[in-house]
Amino acid sequence: MPVKRPIFRYCVLAFLFTITVAYEAPYLHDILWETTRTVPFFSIQTATDRVDVVTTEAAQAGIHRGDEVLSIDGRPYRGLADWARPFADAPIGSSIAVVLRSSDPTHPGERTVALPVKAIPVDVWRLVVGLVLYFLLPAICMLLGFWVAFQRPRDPMAWLLLVLMLTFPHLFESYKAEAWPAGWREAAMLYHVTLGSLLPLLMFLFGRFFPNHLNRAPPSIESGEPCSGVWLCPSPSSPSSARLSLSLTSVTTAPLPPLSAEPIRSTA
Repeated sequence: MPVKRPIFRYCVLAFLFTITVAYEAPYLHDILWETTRTVPFFSIQTATDRVDVVTTEAAQAGIHRGDEVLSIDGRPYRGLADWARPFADAPIGSSIAVVLRSSDPTHPGERTVALPVKAIPVDVWRLVVGLVLYFLLPAICMLLGFWVAFQRPRDPMAWLLLVLMLTFPHLFESYKAEAWPAGWREAAMLYHVTLGSLLPLLMFLFGRFFPNHLNRAPPSIESGEPCSGVWLCPSPSSPSSARLSLSLTSVTTAPLPPLSAEPIRSTA
């Protein structure tokens, strides 16, 4: 009797693959674009208008941690999109004007800081690192996950592995999706935040339910079987099961032969 193909599961897999490519393609473009220029960087706390992280270049330009951001490039600051878009779109040779209000009561009032956008020579090492972190490793993880799910569409463990592989590219925060157009930006941020936050749960499920190739009881020292891997082997010198020795390498634990009862003969 012919086996019915899991058409619905393949459709879901194709849908997930389309979403993944639609996110990763513009993301990689933004990463490569950043290798050609440099801007003094600072970030803003989520759901606030306060400066959170300041690089050395931004601090030298006059931005300090805790400053209140009033406007960026002439636009009132209302969210991360107003911060990310000028950093992504400003051409080389221009500057980004940031209006701030100091958090220091001894220096009240507003001030304007200009962040220059400068061209940088192509750094081969920086380009290679960017390609490895943001393209090669994510591509390997995603292709591995989709290939396993494609080969075993009826196996829940294959889908668990797929989602786990999809979370790894979202461990690095580069603030690129915040500068994308409205609508696409919100969808990309939802995709990014959801997968990034699922990693702890998926790691727990992976360790709990993924099949173990050693489907047998742990070897005991008395049996003389090799104790390898991460088995917890009871120590023969203690009758209590609380005393355990963890074998991290393959160690043969056969019992030693009994000592001979014959007296030692002198060879002299």
